[in-house]
Parts: sequence; structure tokens; C-alpha cells
Amino acid sequence: MKRLIMILILMFPIFVFGMEYQDSSINLTINVDNYMVFTRNNIKDNADLKEFGITEEYMQDNMSKNSIYFDIVPDDFSHEILIIIPEEKDMINNLSNVPESFLNELGEKLAKEVGLDKSEVYKNKYTYLVREYSDNIKGYNIINYCTIVNGRGYNFQLQKKDEFIQEEKDALKKIIDSADIKILDEYKDESEDVMKAMTGDKKGFDWKKVITRTIIGGVIGGIVGLITGFINKKIKHY
Repeated sequence: MKRLIMILILMFPIFVFGMEYQDSSINLTINVDNYMVFTRNNIKDNADLKEFGITEEYMQDNMSKNSIYFDIVPDDFSHEILIIIPEEKDMINNLSNVPESFLNELGEKLAKEVGLDKSEVYKNKYTYLVREYSDNIKGYNIINYCTIVNGRGYNFQLQKKDEFIQEEKDALKKIIDSADIKILDEYKDESEDVMKAMTGDKKGFDWKKVITRTIIGGVIGGIVGLITGFINKKIKHY
């Protein structure tokens, strides 16, 4: 098995160190160190994917179906960092605009979706709700940082079958702290109606739209699952 993994690492020579990645379609720029990064823009004619039996069409379809814009993996494929941005627009323009009481209530609702009591709040240039939990059905551990900018949910998700180590958590946080999301003028502020809905009885607020369409929960299928399938096929030949 170790020999096979070494062969696969040699077959996969697209390791890039300290690179900046930008996707103007989602107004996002990130910096990534010591990880392989797949985007919707760099998988065309990618010879390395072909070595794993993964076609460009299959990878594009998987990223589109799962709203993945960045698929970030280490050379041993032990874990995966995904940036997931659903296409649906939210009622909220920017999570950093919302009142603290509303933020806490939203955090509680998101937490209950995955069996937690509450979400943590993390603030840098943007405001994130953070959930660390286990998906017992699929057998994965998950850390999800989610924010809303320009009316869309930005989910930075670390997932792994084993327990996380601190280095992996730090890598996720480093990517999040590097993230620059250009805020468009039309989304800088909340509308008067939305602010009233967030500060009043909230009868006019569509919680379901925020929780199920904008901010994701659960394991998202990325390239690690595809690579694992490839490895399992290769093992049968050894």
C-alpha cells in the first residue's frame, strides 16, 4: 500500500507552494500553501486527472453538482478542504451586517441541523459561523466555516474520516484568513425590509432558504472520494 501511494504521488506532480488562486465569477481570491488545488478553471486537459481515470467532464460535473469551486488536498489525500458556494441567493446580503441577536439565533438553527447546541462565531474581515461535528451516516468528521457575502453562502469545509490534527485545522483557518471576497456595491447593505425582519418577530424571514440553500451541511463529495476509488481499483492488481 505504501509503495502504491508513493507511485501515485509521483504520478501527480501538480504540487504548488504558496500560490494565489482567484475566481472572478465568485469574487474570491485565496492563498494556499503546500496543497494541491483544483478549480473549475484548471482541470481542462489536466493530464494528472487522466492518470487517475478521472475525466475533465466528470470532474466538472462533480464540482458543478456539489457547488464546489475549490477542491484542496494534501499529497497523501488524507483530508480535503472544499470551498462550496451554492448558486442560490440569500435574503441576507452580508452576514457581517446582521444584528448580534440574529447571528446567534441563526447559529443555533444551523447547529441543530447537525446535532449541535450552537455554532461558534469567528470574525476576521468577514463574519463566519463555525460548526465542528461528525456525519455518522457517512463516517466523516467535518469543520465548516460559513459566511454570506454578496447574497451567497461561502462555505469553507474541512472533511476527513479520521480525527483532525491541529495542523489540518490551522491550514483551513489560514486559507480562510487569506480569503478576499470583493463586496459588490449592490450588496454592501441590507434592505430596510430585511433589517426589520431580522430585528422584529422574524415572521417575514425565510430561515429555510438560509439554512438549506445557502449554507451547506454534511459531507460533500470531492476528489478524495474519486481518488480513493482509483486507489482501491489499483490495489486489486497488486
